Amino acid sequence: MVDPLFLWVALIPTIIPILTAIFAFHLNKIVLYCLSYPIQTSIVISLTGIALMWYRSRHRITYGVMEVTFGFFSILGILTSSSTIHVNYAFSLSLIGCLYIIVRGLDNICNGIDPHKDTLPSLLVKCLNWLNSKPMPKNNNKIV
Repeated sequence: MVDPLFLWVALIPTIIPILTAIFAFHLNKIVLYCLSYPIQTSIVISLTGIALMWYRSRHRITYGVMEVTFGFFSILGILTSSSTIHVNYAFSLSLIGCLYIIVRGLDNICNGIDPHKDTLPSLLVKCLNWLNSKPMPKNNNKIV
């Protein structure tokens, strides 16, 4: 059986950008709602930042993948947000911000890899072993 914690760690980089895309789609309604509750909104955003920092400190590679994915979908959202694109200061700054997020994500991925233990072949072997993992046999011998 695959460790449920490992599944969550593997799925987080996929779930967060999808939730972000849903959030961005309804951004106007959410912002108007949150403006009515500034203190609660500040607390939720702060706790989210703390939770993401905790996640980053323990799962740096997957956090980096999450950042790269978020940056990619942000660029995609900016470029497809309207039928006519007005290239101005805000547009350029948005693209540069997305590029920065991608670079930070790649940096987190590189910093999460241990050069003494992890090589590309060993990372691929770990992924393949995880995909082919079979449940561990249960030990029915109980020590009393």
